[in-house]
Amino acid sequence: MTNNDACGTLQVTPAPLPDLILDAGGLGVFPLPPVTLGTAVLVNATIRNVGNATSGATVVRFHDGTPPAPQIGTDQSLGAITVDGTASASVAWSASPAGWHDPCAAVDPDDQVAELNEANHLVDLAPEVEDVPHADERDHGSRPRVGGT
Repeated sequence: MTNNDACGTLQVTPAPLPDLILDAGGLGVFPLPPVTLGTAVLVNATIRNVGNATSGATVVRFHDGTPPAPQIGTDQSLGAITVDGTASASVAWSASPAGWHDPCAAVDPDDQVAELNEANHLVDLAPEVEDVPHADERDHGSRPRVGGT
């Protein structure tokens, strides 16, 4: 036997990466639904970094429905988000047409930030947009709901 060989154990771990997430509690609208046709609605998203590294700068993109549905406003820029940190982005939307809508927010929609999980970037809501009540309906206190019950 000779002393020309040596062996050891080495663990290789993944590189630290951010993980930017949106969850249902992180997307909101104001005013709360149902809203009247044409109402200015603020759609807000809170993004969390649950990864193990600070993220790079990215954007949040809002849509009226699941992408590739029409985009609401323009991309909203976010700076770096630290580990366990949060950042918010919002966009104004004029509620139309009447019926049910699914505002969605997507963080890092073009996958510019390398992350632990690239599949947790989208969340949506389903607020209702109401028609403006007709004069005879206002007299009776009712409001028609398009797409609702």
